[in-house]
Amino acid sequence: MTEEKYVQEEFYKITYRRVEFLLLFGAFLFLLLSLLDYLTVPARFYLFLLLRTLISAFLILCYFVLSTLRNKKLPLNIFILVTTSLCAVVIELMILNHEGPHSPYYAGLILLSIFSLGMIPLPIIWAFFTALAICTIYIIPALFFFTNKIIFIVNFFFLIIINLTLLIWRYLDNKRLQKEITLTQELAKEKELLSEYSYKLEQLVEERNKELQMSETLLNTLFENANEGIIIANLKGTIIKANSYASRLHGFEVLEGLNIQMLEVPNKSMPWERKIKELMEKHTLLYETEHYTKEGNRIPLEISSSLIEINDQKYIQLFCRDISERKKMQAELIYSQKMESIGIMAGGIAHDFNNILSAILGNVELLRMQESLTESFLQKLNGIEEAARSASQIVSKLLDFARKKPLDMVTIDLNMVVSESMKLISNLKPPNIKISMNLYEKPLMLKADPIMLEQSIVNIVLNAFDAMPQGGVLKISTTIVEKGGEKKAKLSISDTGVGIPPEHLPYIFDPFFTTKKKGKGTGLGLAVVYGIVKEHKGNIEVESYVSQGTTFHIYLPLLQQQEKNTTSVPMGTHTILVIDDEERIISFIKEVLEKEGINVIGTTNPQEGLELFKTLRRSLKTVIVDLVMPNIDGKTLISSFKKLSPTVKIICITGYPKLTENVPFDFLLIKPFDRSKLLETIKKIISNN
Repeated sequence: MTEEKYVQEEFYKITYRRVEFLLLFGAFLFLLLSLLDYLTVPARFYLFLLLRTLISAFLILCYFVLSTLRNKKLPLNIFILVTTSLCAVVIELMILNHEGPHSPYYAGLILLSIFSLGMIPLPIIWAFFTALAICTIYIIPALFFFTNKIIFIVNFFFLIIINLTLLIWRYLDNKRLQKEITLTQELAKEKELLSEYSYKLEQLVEERNKELQMSETLLNTLFENANEGIIIANLKGTIIKANSYASRLHGFEVLEGLNIQMLEVPNKSMPWERKIKELMEKHTLLYETEHYTKEGNRIPLEISSSLIEINDQKYIQLFCRDISERKKMQAELIYSQKMESIGIMAGGIAHDFNNILSAILGNVELLRMQESLTESFLQKLNGIEEAARSASQIVSKLLDFARKKPLDMVTIDLNMVVSESMKLISNLKPPNIKISMNLYEKPLMLKADPIMLEQSIVNIVLNAFDAMPQGGVLKISTTIVEKGGEKKAKLSISDTGVGIPPEHLPYIFDPFFTTKKKGKGTGLGLAVVYGIVKEHKGNIEVESYVSQGTTFHIYLPLLQQQEKNTTSVPMGTHTILVIDDEERIISFIKEVLEKEGINVIGTTNPQEGLELFKTLRRSLKTVIVDLVMPNIDGKTLISSFKKLSPTVKIICITGYPKLTENVPFDFLLIKPFDRSKLLETIKKIISNN
């Protein structure tokens, strides 16, 4: 909208509002002044009241018309001219009917001029026509009806002066209004522009605030969720800010307010003052140290520190990385290298020592062959032989520790190895010790050497027996755990014995380290266990508390997927009797063979197995028998089967191959065995039949 058009619009609005007001005010004033009519011209009161009523009604009607047509553009200037003229006619009629030029109603024309020209912002040309109309309405009747021309001229002159004055006023007021409206428009534009700038500024500030808030949120998230402890401290070491990881690392809810020098273990890194000096020179510093936790424990840390500046103040930023696992792995690597070196040395020593012992024992035998040896001399020879053979056992253990032959790795169930190991030492268990076993409900399949694992378990268990001279409880459990990002079988063996002093724990796997009395141990048992576990790509850990007991944890890698075997058994009617005192072994054999279409009858009672064989011997072609069982041993049972049915094929299963001498079996399966070996043996029997 142009400036001129805007001014016209504003003039129209002001005029409209004032006309509405003056219509109502004029109607009220016309009626109100009727009171003066009653006092001054009572004779013509009703005539004048009629005139006043008519003009008031007209003015009110005009008001309602204007209100109804408010939203339409009306010719207000013509409307004002007409309305003013009608009001002037009514006033002139009243003048003519009361004293003519001497009439006080002449003042009504003056008031009408003031209201029309002084209060309504008419354009100057329309104001002129309005003033002309008022003067004309006064002068024309006066020329014909007024006799006193002198007073008429004075009144007319005075009326013209007033109207000219009002026209000048109207001109000046219109100029003022125009400037005011123009200024208002400019102010409105400036205000609008200012509002636009203000809005844009608010939007910009809001965007910057959002960016700042997002940046702060991002930084706080990174700060709080970092996988390293982050600490900001002043140059004196007082902690200003620390993330939650740093607090958890040290065992505190918050670290703010503490001094980092209080957390540092003395003599584990350079003094704080020296660190500050180096940071001032280099701005960054990387070092290893140890910190105390709230409980007083120590944690090894690698700290990357840098000098930062906040609000012209210098601070130290520290990134704390827990290197406990790294230190542990380094220690394990160093220990493994040490054990490997000791193993090589022990192997060489054992080889040379065996040669010496062979010479000693050979010469003892030669001396025995001589005649006329005194009894005293023979006793000394016996002592020499006994000492040499005792040394030979130690050499045998050394060779086990330093063995170079490859392991006989087969697929086995760790639970079966544990069960067989406990059978092996059942006669060695002291009566005052209770054994509690809690094995995993499913098979824990590994690739391992069963004989070596048995040796490891037996060594640890025998040590546990020695640690409980007053009796106690031996607990053995197996389970599956997540360790190092892969699933592993965990074997735990714990006792309630005397425990191992903390100062001895770092050396318990060292060869020849023992706390037993002289002659009670060689110090090679746990060293052999460590070597076996490592060769199986496993780990061994120990927890021990004096007077409370010791727990060994062995972690061995599980088979990721049970190996499939293409060995198949011909389908057909074939019944096999299985006798073993372990229910899980019977279940395993039964599940494997029944999937191949073979009928399996199993029992854990040897006497019941013998009765079943007597009943079914005509249809039984194969029997699977455990060698070591209570009540009736496997050798006796197998001999009975062969007497009753010489053609029956006997598969002997055992974890003790040395006990199979003179046992009349047809096939031997060494425990633990896997599905493939079982099916291969059955296939041989069926093929031969």
